[in-house]
Amino acid sequence: MPGIDFTIYLLLGLCIGSFINVARYRIPKKESLFWPPSHCNNCERNLYWFYNIPVLSWLYLRGRCAYCDSKIPFGYLSIEILTPVIFYLNSLSELVFDDRYPVNLIGICTFSVLLLIASIIDYDHLIIPNDIIIAGSTLGLVYTFLIGITSSLNHAITTLFGNLLAAIIGFFLIELTTYIISLIINKHAFGAGDSKYLFMIGSWLGIKGMFFTLLIAIYSGGLACLILLSLRKLKRSQKIPFAPFLSIGAYSVCTLGVDFWMQLINRIYALS
Repeated sequence: MPGIDFTIYLLLGLCIGSFINVARYRIPKKESLFWPPSHCNNCERNLYWFYNIPVLSWLYLRGRCAYCDSKIPFGYLSIEILTPVIFYLNSLSELVFDDRYPVNLIGICTFSVLLLIASIIDYDHLIIPNDIIIAGSTLGLVYTFLIGITSSLNHAITTLFGNLLAAIIGFFLIELTTYIISLIINKHAFGAGDSKYLFMIGSWLGIKGMFFTLLIAIYSGGLACLILLSLRKLKRSQKIPFAPFLSIGAYSVCTLGVDFWMQLINRIYALS
């Protein structure tokens, strides 16, 4: 039933969104995700369970710590709201990474969580921790193999090596681009973590998905920079996180499929 399904996505998404907020704070500090218990980042006091209810606790406390009255960022609430929305959208998508195999809901939701965590941390700190890259790439390759083996062992092995090759190509593609641009303008176009992040994305999406991800990221990132520059919200020398745009590209490819983007590009060329 649609109502029951929506409730499941809502509750699961709220819980995962709360976990993402823990990850965004602890992973950059190399802290355990599970210990110590949830606590205020300012006064360090442990929070009672009823202060950890997603969305409701933030609204009840009016965005402030119950003990020291320090402000709880609105971004925490936003992630707890956004995650169930994404989970529900995942259930409506065709669940296709590329034209080779369908992706079930667990896989697409896992991939979405990885994209969210990497994007938020890059936005907060301009870094993409290696722990996320290693865990995400491993999950991508393992999941690729498990999906492929439902057809045959040969298909699973072929798909696995195909995605591994895509990951390697994605890594060196950004590294090479960064090196060439640095020779021209004496400045790095991408951060050190972007190439590793594209490696992780390639391990999930394969060669076509990886290329379309990068293409969408470049165009969406460029458009965002032009808008921010015109509004004087961004300086030309200022660094911007690129992981969120890679995540937008990867999620778009993941939910809409490679065929959608290929047809869209063909239509654009036909009109030009």
